[in-house]
Amino acid sequence: MKKTALALTALLMLLPLAGCAEARGYVYSPAIENAYFERGDLTGWTVTGDFSVTEDPDGRLGAETRYLAQSSAEGTGELVSSSFTLGGTGYLSFLIGAGEGCYVDVCEGDTVLLRVENPYFAQYGDGRMRRVLIDLRPKIGQDIVLKIVDICSDSEYAYINVDDFDVNVTETDLAAYKGTGAVVLSWQ
Repeated sequence: MKKTALALTALLMLLPLAGCAEARGYVYSPAIENAYFERGDLTGWTVTGDFSVTEDPDGRLGAETRYLAQSSAEGTGELVSSSFTLGGTGYLSFLIGAGEGCYVDVCEGDTVLLRVENPYFAQYGDGRMRRVLIDLRPKIGQDIVLKIVDICSDSEYAYINVDDFDVNVTETDLAAYKGTGAVVLSWQ
């Protein structure tokens, strides 16, 4: 009887943790399939070239959860999201860690609205991911596509790490992201 009670108590203690992860959307984003790469693969993304999913068990790379997408320093390639309709506050947010020749294009159709290079690289000189916020409020309701691009293979830092694509940022998330010191960028 004691073992059953202990097992039930342990299970009840874990339920709130599971609910938090699911409520934040860490398993799968409703707007972009596999937006947090928690399937452990690149399902839902169109891949050309040298991209993969890797684990960040100790948080050294700054992953929000267990997995992140990355290119290699030796190769090049492109990772393209499915199209999504921008909602929420009109902001989108993600983690980026990259060096030279790597960026994220925020596109509407064939038009690049904004090219995001790692705004932290000059300051920190590493590939650790840090948060960016992109103000796209005039584009609410429009179809957007994200293209993660690595065009350089001749440098130690010629790679990109990305994670946690939040394309339906709520007011609560926006305040939290700004509170972490995220760089805010605007397409205009």
